Amino acid sequence: MLQFTPDGQIVTFAITDSDGGFQLSVPIFTDSLWLKVSHLNHDDQSRWITPLDTSISFILQDRVYDLPTMTVKQEAVIRRGDTLVFDVNQLREVGDESIEALLRHIPGITIAANGKISYQDLEISKFYIEGLDMLEGRYAIATRNLNMNAVRDIEILEHHQPIRALDSLVRPPNAAINLRLKSDITFTGTARAGAGATPLLHMVETTLFGFSKQQQFSLLGAANNVGNATAENFRDLYGTNIIAFPLVKASTAQPPIEAARSAYLNNDELSGGFNFLRKTGKDAQLKWNGYASRDQIDAIGRSELTYQDEDGELTVTQILRSNTQPLTLNNNLTYEINNRRFFLKSSLKGKYSMVYTEADNEINGIDSPEDLERGEFDLRGRFESIIRNKKKAYRIKGHFDYVDEQIDLRLSPLRVITPDLEAFSLDSALQTVRSKRFTSDVHSTYFFRSGFFTGDTRFGLRTERRFIISALTDEEGGTIGSDFNNNNRTSLLIPYLTQNYKHERAKRTWSLSLPFATHFFGFNDGMGDEQTQRTLLVLRPELSYVRRMKHQRALSFSYQFGLDYNQDEDLFTSYILRQNRSFSRSLPNLNRTREHKLTARLRGQSLKKNISYNTHLTAGVKASDFLAQTVFDTSGEASNQVRSKNIRRNFSANNRFEFHLFPSLTTKLEANYALTIIPLILNSRRRDIAIHRFSVDPEFTYVFPNSALSFRPNFEYFNNALAGRPTFRSSIHCGYFQELPDKWGSFKVSVEYHEARVSERKVRNSLLNLRYKRPVLSGKYELSILLNNLTNAKDFISFTQGSYYEELSFFQLRRRQLFLVFGKKI
Repeated sequence: MLQFTPDGQIVTFAITDSDGGFQLSVPIFTDSLWLKVSHLNHDDQSRWITPLDTSISFILQDRVYDLPTMTVKQEAVIRRGDTLVFDVNQLREVGDESIEALLRHIPGITIAANGKISYQDLEISKFYIEGLDMLEGRYAIATRNLNMNAVRDIEILEHHQPIRALDSLVRPPNAAINLRLKSDITFTGTARAGAGATPLLHMVETTLFGFSKQQQFSLLGAANNVGNATAENFRDLYGTNIIAFPLVKASTAQPPIEAARSAYLNNDELSGGFNFLRKTGKDAQLKWNGYASRDQIDAIGRSELTYQDEDGELTVTQILRSNTQPLTLNNNLTYEINNRRFFLKSSLKGKYSMVYTEADNEINGIDSPEDLERGEFDLRGRFESIIRNKKKAYRIKGHFDYVDEQIDLRLSPLRVITPDLEAFSLDSALQTVRSKRFTSDVHSTYFFRSGFFTGDTRFGLRTERRFIISALTDEEGGTIGSDFNNNNRTSLLIPYLTQNYKHERAKRTWSLSLPFATHFFGFNDGMGDEQTQRTLLVLRPELSYVRRMKHQRALSFSYQFGLDYNQDEDLFTSYILRQNRSFSRSLPNLNRTREHKLTARLRGQSLKKNISYNTHLTAGVKASDFLAQTVFDTSGEASNQVRSKNIRRNFSANNRFEFHLFPSLTTKLEANYALTIIPLILNSRRRDIAIHRFSVDPEFTYVFPNSALSFRPNFEYFNNALAGRPTFRSSIHCGYFQELPDKWGSFKVSVEYHEARVSERKVRNSLLNLRYKRPVLSGKYELSILLNNLTNAKDFISFTQGSYYEELSFFQLRRRQLFLVFGKKI
């Protein structure tokens, strides 16, 4: 700027270009003018110029601002479309020691005992770290071992579509989690080692994580005999975990489901695993996941098993002592390309497991030793490819599974009781089973979008072949009859067609699913002449409606019809000894089912008020062609299937509510009720049994400036019409955490109390644990002192009630322990 005087009128001015050049039109003057140069981030420079000046230089100095003291605070949660971003610093509460603990504070998040995460009753389909899914479902490794100090934000991705080629075409009803780190390159981990007494205890555990933009890795190794099942961290938690009951098993004491595993698991485990991800291109990545584990588990317990029918009761007493040695090896290799026009994913997984069990049991006062050896080899391959063309996409997907299982169960003596034969005894017996299964599935899918309509059509072919060879032999190796030998082959050929349609607007969504399949079933009994060839129609159409309202509320309804049969059952015509004195057989005549199911659900949440609620109602009826009949006496139990009217009815109501009365108090309430009516044939008599279950699970957490208190009572009611005696259960979990001043560390107290009442019978359990932790060696390391089972409780006593039995069981707990742990966080 040119001025006649420093405070006078501006004569002219100019603004510099990108290179700093400028030009001023200077009027004719004979004396001098005032020239001033200004810049936003620098101090002003000014001087007088005269007509004799030919060169002028200005050197601007950085401007320094003195600002008043201020605090910049990020909001605890920010919504960006379908993504919720939670600030870790504000999410963290006193006593939190893992990512899993942080996630429990997010409204709508529930975490099962095995680490499986759900959001608004939807299972987590992907768990990312900086947008990459290195762990492939084994995310408990991160939620339980990753250093919280390395994480900046936790993102909840609602309706997450992991395949970019299907974005805007398929909006899945699921959620995902993404951890955002504080640095682009992060190395973190932990190392711990400990020793203790009663008996001699040891624990060594190391974890290491590395994250960069091009690759990620994690390493975990552990050895312990303190009840830590570290191999469980490697379990794949994606999808639904199907509970598969083993065809043959040893008689062992069943651990209590109410108590923490560290209270009763008497193990000697050695495990290790790795996860590695490398980006091989902009949208391509290679993953390798693997683990190995070996353990020795001692289980000691006793039980009183009471069978009930209309004529009365009989009781079987058992003393169960076993040592189980599982060995598992697992590897998974995956290659993936994921961009907006093309998706490719191919994986190969191999697993080998071997389990040895030696049991020294007494049943009704008679020594009954057992030896079980089970080996299994699994090989699984997966392939998926998607091509996107504007608002259409085409997918080809396939997989194959091969499972080879070998089982040998040796026991003595054996009392044989079946519905079809007279009872007899064997001094010793050997049950052998060889089972092989091969399945394959290849299908193609067409996705489309037109306005508010989206849909897909899938056509595929699935094949399956199963082989079961079994024999029951006596102590001399001779078979005891064709009624206990199997040589069966089962084949399935299934062409299927599935159509899904969705009409989605801002406030409502209609969905229609039309799955249709034809099953060509074949069964051949190599021991006899029995052959079965059947063609079956399988349908499972479903219609659903979702209404979205203000404040993130949603009301949904659905109806599902199912015409199907029991596809998960291994078919065999002769008896198989499943467990000591427990025989079972099935029929190749498939058990057809017809099912109607209605569901209604209301959910909503307010992130600002920290309120979340979810109500889920389900009603259904299921009719089957065959009904299981059971016979039992003091010798044992056996079951088979008979053609009889079999209609099951069920109704359930599940409610979950979470709110904050004030900032420091979090309240969660879960109340569930279920009614099931099932038909049974017991000792040749038919009954319809109504079973009622009701439970209330409140949870209160109060956070003080330097301490936290949690209180979680539980109440459960179970009524079986056949038994005529309702069961009441109650439990209390209480924990207190306190940070001590002057870097003296912290201490944590946990108390568990369990009680069960049936008529005049009552059982109680109480457990008390204490932990003290403090930083040592200039705060670089941590020292922990653990005192477990301070009350020195000997057994955990459980009372369970089934449809026609009651069981009072005692499981030996780990005794009072003193344990020292020395560790460091990286």
